[in-house]
Amino acid sequence: MGTLARSQRPSRPARRSAVVIASVLAVAAAFAIAAAPPAPAASSVRVPTASEAWYQAPEATTTVAGLGVAVPVGPANPYAPGTLHVGVKSGTEDARTYLRFDTASIGTAAMTGATLVLPVDEGDGTVGAETAHIEVCYAPDPGGDADGSLAPPPAADCTLSAAAEYVSDPVPAFVADLSSFADDALRGGGVAILPAGAARAGNQTWHVAFHGKETAPSEDLAIRAEVEIDDADTGDADVPAVATTAPPAPTRTADERPDFSSIDQLTLAPRPAAPAQPLFSEPRVTPRTQPIAATDSGFAYPAVLVLPIALLAVGAVLGAGFTRDPTVTNLRQ
Repeated sequence: MGTLARSQRPSRPARRSAVVIASVLAVAAAFAIAAAPPAPAASSVRVPTASEAWYQAPEATTTVAGLGVAVPVGPANPYAPGTLHVGVKSGTEDARTYLRFDTASIGTAAMTGATLVLPVDEGDGTVGAETAHIEVCYAPDPGGDADGSLAPPPAADCTLSAAAEYVSDPVPAFVADLSSFADDALRGGGVAILPAGAARAGNQTWHVAFHGKETAPSEDLAIRAEVEIDDADTGDADVPAVATTAPPAPTRTADERPDFSSIDQLTLAPRPAAPAQPLFSEPRVTPRTQPIAATDSGFAYPAVLVLPIALLAVGAVLGAGFTRDPTVTNLRQ
């Protein structure tokens, strides 16, 4: 049998050096991660309206004596001045609203999201708001301010649209996610707020009033778009913001003959006139989509934070390797 020979154990200073090196590596990695710049954040900006208008459907037409000109006849505006309205009676639309936005607060910055907020005015004709089906459509030219106008409303294109959903907290309001056509709605024209296809198909009856920009009791009750912009993109300061001065609402003289039968509110190309076409023609029905609900997912720790733990583990292994008692056996015959 042979004899056992024990190798010489590493000195105490060598073991201490190994532990110190591993600890320094771990601390340095942690400081490097903490000093890394954070990901760009997004800011929320309130974009107010520049012009607001609502239109009501005339009940009939009458001929002006001696002129033979048919003009629309409707009730006097029964609602408070400065309020806005959208409604339907037995499936027939009788009121809609148009908005143009003042984008000076965001300039040309890139938008990462946009939500239209329509606080409900519960005291100016609102009936059945909780059951209302409302759609927000792109309006290439929403026109200027109008208060219950009987004139033909501007065109609306519901191929770009979003469903407006009713919420009761913190205040009763309708909200619509405009992110899919935010540039068009905020910078390229405006939006039309009208009854959705489900309201017409279901022969619904309801009426919803909104606070106007001049009559809203507070900023939280004013119509607005909540826009998310990338903080890293502040836009081009040399490029002026989109002009927000709205043209005046069209006026009509007694010798102009309004043709309500040929109005096409929801397509840009005119259709052949129909003898019984109502003022608010049947809009193009678009699929009803649910808005993107805001969620609070909390803070997500990046995977790179695992690196200090891994380095500590490596340091521990190295330290163990330097401090254990290695024994080499030699077999002698």
